[in-house]
Amino acid sequence: MMSRDDARYLDLLGWAHYILGALTLLCGSFPVIHLVVGIGILTGRMQGPPPGTQGEPMVKAVGGLFVVVAAAIILVAWALGIATMLAGRYLRERRRRMFCTVVAAVNCMSFPVGTAVGVLTIILLNKPDVSGVFDAPEPA
Repeated sequence: MMSRDDARYLDLLGWAHYILGALTLLCGSFPVIHLVVGIGILTGRMQGPPPGTQGEPMVKAVGGLFVVVAAAIILVAWALGIATMLAGRYLRERRRRMFCTVVAAVNCMSFPVGTAVGVLTIILLNKPDVSGVFDAPEPA
């Protein structure tokens, strides 16, 4: 049987995951600026060297690099933000303990807030009383 304190901690960690997920989504949106600049370079809407000069292939390569790197960062950050928010929901619903543990471990790379939330989540999810609640079959 899980104590009232552990239940309260799970709820608080659920809210912490919501906040961390929203911050991750926000920070993951900053490379949109680089994506727009890269698209502008590739489409020729941004001022560059005159067409047919030696500098044109290099400028196109830089534009392509901007697009690829920015898109990759955006996709990874948004995926992590959504997964973190889902983990917060599952913590509050006492479901999918392994998913919550994996997301908490990945969030440990986001120093300092993600590390604190991730470590506290892993510690709480590994307590026998808490893991028993997550592993218990749901009533029909």
